[in-house]
Amino acid sequence: MSASLLTTYGTEWSYTDSRAKSVAPAHVEDDNTRLSEREQEIMHWVGHGKTNLEIGMILGISQFTVKNHLQRIFRKIDVRNRAQAITRILALGQTSHFQ
Repeated sequence: MSASLLTTYGTEWSYTDSRAKSVAPAHVEDDNTRLSEREQEIMHWVGHGKTNLEIGMILGISQFTVKNHLQRIFRKIDVRNRAQAITRILALGQTSHFQ
């Protein structure tokens, strides 16, 4: 999982969340929005429907550490929950980590 989930620079992406509310374009402008390898691993398992507890067991960390990583991911990609995070990553065309 060495490739970054957010590597598209200079491209504006927009998407609609599950409530059909328009969301502003996502801008990926610097390394502060790039997901770390651990964050990518966590999003991989989120994409497979795993809970924080299950992800923690898989990765050998506590569910609270998973929660902290998710909160950091949410801030980086400007979303509020797991569903929006997955939608944002899919909108950026980064589907390989969910397979």
